[in-house]
Amino acid sequence: MSLKFAVALVFAAQTANAAWPTIDEVARRAQARAPSLAEARGQLAAANASISGARVSPIQNPYVEVFTDTGKFTKDVQVQANLWVPIELTGQRGARIGEAEHLAKFKSRTLSETRARVLGECVTAYGELMVLAARLEQATHQEGDSRAELEFFTGKLAAQDTTLYEKSSAEAELGRWVQQRVEIEVQLVQARSRLAILLGTLNVEMPPANLSTHVPQLRIAFANDQARDVARRSPLVSTLSTEVEYWNANRERAAAERNAPVSFIVSVGRGDAGETRYGGGLSWTFPLLQRNQGAIAKAEAERVRVLDVKQTVEQMLEARVRSLYEMMRVTQEAVKSIDASSIPAAERVVETATQLWKTGKTDPLKVWIARRDLASARSRRLDLVAVGFRTYGELAALRGELP
Repeated sequence: MSLKFAVALVFAAQTANAAWPTIDEVARRAQARAPSLAEARGQLAAANASISGARVSPIQNPYVEVFTDTGKFTKDVQVQANLWVPIELTGQRGARIGEAEHLAKFKSRTLSETRARVLGECVTAYGELMVLAARLEQATHQEGDSRAELEFFTGKLAAQDTTLYEKSSAEAELGRWVQQRVEIEVQLVQARSRLAILLGTLNVEMPPANLSTHVPQLRIAFANDQARDVARRSPLVSTLSTEVEYWNANRERAAAERNAPVSFIVSVGRGDAGETRYGGGLSWTFPLLQRNQGAIAKAEAERVRVLDVKQTVEQMLEARVRSLYEMMRVTQEAVKSIDASSIPAAERVVETATQLWKTGKTDPLKVWIARRDLASARSRRLDLVAVGFRTYGELAALRGELP
């Protein structure tokens, strides 16, 4: 079975409702069904669940102690029972709730960041698939022309109207385009698989034939003075900001827990003479030696670390945002220039060389060279379109939305 036939079988196995999505549909699916979001959603659910545990009563579980004793000169057994009721009186519960709520907020921001990253990956994979489909269409067209020419030269050789060299050259030219086509088909299978995984679906339809492939158009106007604002509002920076808040809350909780709960004691007993005895008291642990020093120091170190990372990331993203928007502008202008001049000129060369060859005024090699130059120009154009989609995808990941 040829690779082309195998790939055709894979393409034909699509369900009837698996239509080729638009980039907006890719964005919606990416932010709702991508498998990598399952972990982030699970962590958010676990963080929300921890809030319930943090909100338990400051009154901890009471416990009872029972003592009995007797002696040489006592007439009966003496019994004493103590009921201990530990109560958090130094803000432990509030600090614990604050830490849990900041953790949930941090995990919520992490989920948003994951959605933004998946969105960028899907846009890039979407563009890669479109570009490969266009490459396959071009290679298939060139293969068809080369196959027709090989049949032509085979007939001429049978009629002894050409040389074996020209027929062999036509075979080599056909082999060139067959090889290019099958290589693209392999890449297409991989690209469709990547996009399907990112979208959380089993199938992704092939792009329709003759689909116009261009660099995505920006939907949001941009000026260089907006770069800092875009960087600060990016999901990554927002996640780091909430992580700073979480570690601050973690430090406050560890500081509040330096003091152990105060235990209120109710004592009831029976004396040696059979009389009932009552009493009470307090129990408090002096926080002199063990004061949660390690937990507090670690939380503070983590807070400082994330602050440093956040400042570095903001500066990096500001520069990156400027360069990405500049790349989009340059790429769009380059594609327009190629569409306006390079490709039309190469098409005219192919047309002229073909006419001259048909009238016997030139050899077929010039036709093949002209076709290769045209294919190279179209391939370079698709290279730029792929760069445009990668840039657009990175911008989408930075903004958390299609730019």
